Amino acid sequence: MKAAADGRAFPWGNERDPSHANVGTHVLRPVNDFPGGASPFGALQMVGNVWELVDRLRPPSPQALKSYPKLKPPPSADEPWYMIRGQSCGEPPLDAVISESAPVPARWKDIYIGFRCVKNAP
Repeated sequence: MKAAADGRAFPWGNERDPSHANVGTHVLRPVNDFPGGASPFGALQMVGNVWELVDRLRPPSPQALKSYPKLKPPPSADEPWYMIRGQSCGEPPLDAVISESAPVPARWKDIYIGFRCVKNAP
């Protein structure tokens, strides 16, 4: 699976190289770790460390509705769901994670979900 504009599978290229991302460690790392995993634009940690919360609503799949058994009441398709992407340090490296994303209920909390602050260039 490839999703980047230039066809790459990962921010750093097409090789599945866990040394370029904080995956499978279950330990959060500083944002400037893993410089070899930088995107062509210099963005770091686009894969690994924490899932990136995206400010985009995304309807849940039937499987996603069953994926949050700890939530009380159980999540429903009628409540807001947001997209997360990029994988976290809590999972082993996946194939082509540049396009990996999942829906999560807006009320879900997890130490492996974060957000990225961005600013338009002057």
